[in-house]
This record gives sequence, structure tokens and C-alpha cells, in this order.
Amino acid sequence: MPDPYLIPGTVVLQNKLGISDFDELEQAVADIGDAMAYRLFDKNTPVPATLAGWRAVHKAMFGSVFEWAGDFRKVNIRKSGDDDSSDGFFAPYGRLSPSGVGRLVGLGRLRCNSPYGRP
Repeated sequence: MPDPYLIPGTVVLQNKLGISDFDELEQAVADIGDAMAYRLFDKNTPVPATLAGWRAVHKAMFGSVFEWAGDFRKVNIRKSGDDDSSDGFFAPYGRLSPSGVGRLVGLGRLRCNSPYGRP
């Protein structure tokens, strides 16, 4: 099954920036993510340690780059690694669901100034 998040025929994530070069997109995501994280966490606005809270943070940080930012994934993804090792894998998509709320217990509260409103 083709990865629905990739530009067909490449290993580059589909993005709103029109970037088709892997390294260029990686740098843009890092720059935008850093800038948005600073904006989000500079004001110390509370963000609940819930899936909705984490999704709002993800959307705020990466929504200008990825259409799917803040949504639940449909496949497992990895940031790096060309072999079958677990290096670079993000949390398995099957664990990212409303039933995963219990995994967030005890994480405390983040503070965030989200342009998307309170999660």
C-alpha cells in the first residue's frame, strides 16, 4: 500500500510549501517547528495533557506545512533509517487514538499560546 503522506514516487512528505526535496523540507520543518514552538510556549498558556491538547499543539506547530497536522495518522511513519530497524519511527499509529488518553495521565500540564484556541 502506498504511503498516503508521501509525494507519489518519493520519500518526501506531501506539504503545503511545494517542496519536493527531502533535505529542503526537513530544514523548513525544523525552522518552522522551532519558530512555532517558541510562539506557543512563550506565553505559558495552559494546554491540557490530553490527546486533544497534543493534537492542537501539533496542528499549531506544523499546520502551515502539512494538511494533516494534528490529525491521527493512518500508517506508521519514520523520520530516518533505510532498513527495517526501529530507528526513526514515531509512535505507532495504532496507539494514537482516543483510547490512548490513559497514556497521558501523569504528564502534567503544558503551557501554550495556541493560535487555534484552547484544545
